[in-house]
Amino acid sequence: MRFLLILHATLVAIGYGLVLVAVGPQEANSLAFGGLVSFANLALLVFAWPRILAKKQVALSIGVIVFKFAILGWILYVAVHSEQTRIGWFAIGLGFVILSSVVTALGPSGK
Repeated sequence: MRFLLILHATLVAIGYGLVLVAVGPQEANSLAFGGLVSFANLALLVFAWPRILAKKQVALSIGVIVFKFAILGWILYVAVHSEQTRIGWFAIGLGFVILSSVVTALGPSGK
């Protein structure tokens, strides 16, 4: 799982650099913000789910899910309604999680 987080951070950093050079800083910052939101979501999943599944506590898992989605919903609401955020670039930053997940799933399964 650490590979997934490192890969995601690397892809976001590369995307940020390319967009910064090719398009501009506001678009690059929007992409990086979307990538940061999806990275935080991934990091929480990587950290929390093994602990939840090991203890098999229903209340803890429901609390984590509800709390995570409440915060994620608030962040998305603020990002979409902000004048500084370019929504398309923010969505591309969020979408890096798909590429990271596919590459991790198709890559070697060595730990």
